[in-house]
Amino acid sequence: MLVALAPCMGNAEIIYGNTTTPTITSIWNTFGGTPEVADHVFFASKERTLSALTCSFFVNEIDPSGTFDVTYRIRAVDAGRPGDVLAEATLAGYNYSQNNEAIRIEMPAISLPNDVFVSGQISNGHTELSGTYGVNFANPPEIGYSDPEEFFSNSGDGFIEGNGLGLGWANMFARVEAIPEPISLLALGGALTTWLIRRKALGR
Repeated sequence: MLVALAPCMGNAEIIYGNTTTPTITSIWNTFGGTPEVADHVFFASKERTLSALTCSFFVNEIDPSGTFDVTYRIRAVDAGRPGDVLAEATLAGYNYSQNNEAIRIEMPAISLPNDVFVSGQISNGHTELSGTYGVNFANPPEIGYSDPEEFFSNSGDGFIEGNGLGLGWANMFARVEAIPEPISLLALGGALTTWLIRRKALGR
């Protein structure tokens, strides 16, 4: 049984995916970074433990050899708005090579509720050169659900609600990966054990 279950414990599944149909880029004309942009997402499966998060960014920097830091957060939903941080991870000194970067970061293994806010933010980019940075959007999600007319941004003074202006583009390009929680694996193990006992009893 342990041999049969071991591969399942490391196999992550995509429980939210919105990466196939890019719609628009949210351009923030800044020096060195962007606001934190957050999107309310609903997952396609239950009993999940967070594994990794992927978002996509537009970068138009004069110096093509530059770096920036990328921070992803999973936030609780608080009355329909981004709430407390449930998980956070930063990739420091990322070397970008093209305008649209899909960046995957492994996240802390936390148990996820049915819906959360996922957010992405660029910081510590070039401050001496004028560059534009933005979070890419896509729609519709191929796995899970998100309102295409709603997102939030935070430049340091709290989250402000944005909207898709009726054009249905306001979903962040994002992919959330998770692994089955132990209770799910135990249930799978019990089902396999029952199946094996029945096969043995039938002499198969």
